[in-house]
Amino acid sequence: MKHELEKFYINEVETRLSNIRKEIEQELDEKSAEWKEQFLLEFKVLCKRIDQYCVEKSYEPFYLIFHLLRTRILEHNYQYEVKIYNEDWYLEDGIYVGDFNVAFIYHQFEKLWKQLMCERLRYVRKISEADIQFIILETVGEFHQYILRFLRENIIEAISTEEYKSLTKGNRFVIKTGEYLEIGDFIFVEENNKDYVKLVQWLDEHKEGDVYTFEDFSGIVIKDKQYTNMDLRYVNFSGARFENVTFHNCKLEGARFDLCDLATVGFD
Repeated sequence: MKHELEKFYINEVETRLSNIRKEIEQELDEKSAEWKEQFLLEFKVLCKRIDQYCVEKSYEPFYLIFHLLRTRILEHNYQYEVKIYNEDWYLEDGIYVGDFNVAFIYHQFEKLWKQLMCERLRYVRKISEADIQFIILETVGEFHQYILRFLRENIIEAISTEEYKSLTKGNRFVIKTGEYLEIGDFIFVEENNKDYVKLVQWLDEHKEGDVYTFEDFSGIVIKDKQYTNMDLRYVNFSGARFENVTFHNCKLEGARFDLCDLATVGFD
């Protein structure tokens, strides 16, 4: 049976999964604006619900998490559960505030599932529905990566909305996505009540190879500095003031420099 499953995966799954990857990339190119608009509408609704709950319950959230639930996936329900948490998010159930519709990506997952269910019929008594369920669940992580990518690409516009800005939040507010009860992946980190002096000192003390991913340095003032071999992916430098600053061989994928004057900033 193991041999038949391997044969099925090679002959039926790999090719279809490869085609679906291409289709998703094409859809991301063609429909990203439409999807972003819908996401912003949903995000505003979530923020209003969070605000209402926090006001009524005097609650201060530290985390906003978009949860991938495999139980929902198995029910063909392509919505992520959205919850807010306090500082000890891993010790509590969280407060449910709504859902995020991810069918714009997972409709391709559904298509793959149906295709495999049909193809298994050609493998008489060799590939069961349970086998297909096992195979399809193995691909969930790959589809989730497209959701993670989409959220990271559009989160800055989302957190720029008045609905988000008006929220009461903890000193360090984190937006993440991932499977329920797992650490998950960071989408955005907001540091409130920042100590800019300490932030600059923290950067000054860096060693080659230090990681600062997703840190919030918005509004910071940096003068006459050179940073080398630093991991600054998805760092938020929005509104920062730079003067004679060089980023040498730094990882800057997804870093935000909105409203920054980069005239005296070097990237090499």
